[in-house]
Amino acid sequence: MKSDKKSILILFIIYTIANVFFLINYNGIYWDDWELYDQEYDAVLQMFLQAAGNLGYINTPIRYIIANSGDIGIFLSRVLIFSFIFFSGIFIFKILARLTFISKLERMFVVLFFIIAPLNSAKIALINFQSNLRICIFFFAFYLLSKYLVDEKGKIGFRILLLCLFFISFGTNSVLVFYAIVLLYIFYITYSYENSVLKNIYTFIKTKIDFILLPIIFFVIKSIYFVPSGLSEGYNKINLNNIINLKLYFQTFQSNFIVPIQISFFSMSSVIIILILLLLLLSNLFTRQNNEMHKKDVYLFILGLVIFFLGAFPYIAVGKTPSLGDWASRFQLLLPLGFSFILYYGIQISSNLLNFKEIVKYFVYLILIISFIMFHMKEQIKYNIDWYYQKSIIENFKTNDLIIKNNTFIINNKIKKNLAQNRYVRFYEFNGMSREAFGKDDKFFVNSEKELRRYSSYKNRKQMNFYTWNENEKIYFTIKDNSNLFNQKSIRKNIKYLFRLKYLELFKPLEFKKEISNLISIEFTEK
Repeated sequence: MKSDKKSILILFIIYTIANVFFLINYNGIYWDDWELYDQEYDAVLQMFLQAAGNLGYINTPIRYIIANSGDIGIFLSRVLIFSFIFFSGIFIFKILARLTFISKLERMFVVLFFIIAPLNSAKIALINFQSNLRICIFFFAFYLLSKYLVDEKGKIGFRILLLCLFFISFGTNSVLVFYAIVLLYIFYITYSYENSVLKNIYTFIKTKIDFILLPIIFFVIKSIYFVPSGLSEGYNKINLNNIINLKLYFQTFQSNFIVPIQISFFSMSSVIIILILLLLLLSNLFTRQNNEMHKKDVYLFILGLVIFFLGAFPYIAVGKTPSLGDWASRFQLLLPLGFSFILYYGIQISSNLLNFKEIVKYFVYLILIISFIMFHMKEQIKYNIDWYYQKSIIENFKTNDLIIKNNTFIINNKIKKNLAQNRYVRFYEFNGMSREAFGKDDKFFVNSEKELRRYSSYKNRKQMNFYTWNENEKIYFTIKDNSNLFNQKSIRKNIKYLFRLKYLELFKPLEFKKEISNLISIEFTEK
């Protein structure tokens, strides 16, 4: 028990270091958050009713409260999401402890790679709060199930609780497919080698029929009561062509396993990379030894692939392939567990095949841990910077006469490279910034003439932030980067300036507004 506490403490320290810039982002608003922030409750409710049918009555309250409780609500959401992911890792640590063929050291590395996997940067968005909560509920239920299966007698109430928790987690619909790992776990734990495979399957179905039917029952209820409508009609519609397209599966593996590792490696300082390589060479660590290949490692590597594609399949099926770009990392929600198994046991297999010493393997783990930490730091620094550029836009809107006196604008956004993921800023984000600047929603900002024609019909959706707009003369302007203080290549300089802005924001608000407004400039054009 003491050693478990020590392991959990180590995991917590590494995880916290990786997410320190996530936690200090106490007031950032991004992407669809502008549809939640400072909105009327009914407008948010109607949005979620269209997106998820009657499930919207459950989805709305917690998201609305968090997004409309000021900086405290936003900071609380960051702390809770941070906690949800960490506790999910601890539940996995405990579940794997029930599998005696997985050593404690293996559990430690698998869970560590799970909680710091270079995936799901979109967790920063408030709108993704509930998805992360439900994943934590799923792993909590899974952990309780692992305890329940040790002794099931006389625990009907506990069994009902488990079913209820899993049912709640299905509110994030991709969990319906991912739940297959729970059924595989139950089958493995209850398998009797004294009986035939067929007898074991029969016993499994007979004794665990409620667990087997649970996702089917939810799917039936969802098909009747949780149906998207209005502008969300057809949302998440399954496409058979996507399911049978093998190329999508290869692309998914490349985009969500190989690419994140590559990006993470190059996130490290070149000095750190050189030092690690020098240590490897000078220590003569590549000396070979006779290693034994373990079948267990191969099986767990294959299991990792199965878990990975169970997590990716629901998104592939509806045409939302996970990736790191823009906000598509929200579709990586269920990939970290498979990612961690593939990575850890892939390295185990590779080092045994190449007959490397154990210490070489641990150097590889060290490099990966450092690179994943650097990945998260750089990503979250970029999100902090992104928010300050949004704040700069708001301040510039407030003081610009042409923007004050007009209400229809077409923007040429030249600051994308300074934003997280070099992302595309949606029209309703600009409208939200305008609403924040002026306290009213009578202006309409778009990125092109095409968007003006396409989205003007969205006016009656209050959460799009241009509800009282009436079209008049179109004004064209360019948003330019006006600051050399945020450096694309120097993480050290970015951190230094970021902390300066945080200090000013907290203790010198007037100086902060002046400093922040200089980050961008607005230049009006003929067209």
